[in-house]
Amino acid sequence: MAIRLKKYLRNDAVYWAKRGSKGDGAPPYHQPAQIKVRWDERSVQVVDPDMRVVTFNAQILANTEIIEGSLLFRGTMADVKKIVQFPTVPSVKQGGREVRKVNRTGDFKGRPFLREVYL
Repeated sequence: MAIRLKKYLRNDAVYWAKRGSKGDGAPPYHQPAQIKVRWDERSVQVVDPDMRVVTFNAQILANTEIIEGSLLFRGTMADVKKIVQFPTVPSVKQGGREVRKVNRTGDFKGRPFLREVYL
């Protein structure tokens, strides 16, 4: 699956993994990493476990482990360095997007998982 999946992951994204929370409620992040994804900027409606319909603004496919509450930025590390004072995390106005939901889908052979990420 990983080999076949690579041809679909043509967009670049920068990923800041969330790691706990500070005392003031602001989440600290790990160092950013550039990853390959498929980024579809469209509204997607998903039913949550409470049977409520939730609307997301983007759907992303990735083969990298992604954690809810983390941040994604569409572009390369060079793009991020042009926008913000590195290593500051970009704001929503600057293109930083919070990961709100992650679904992991595997196959029967136990090969790598596909992650559906919703922003």
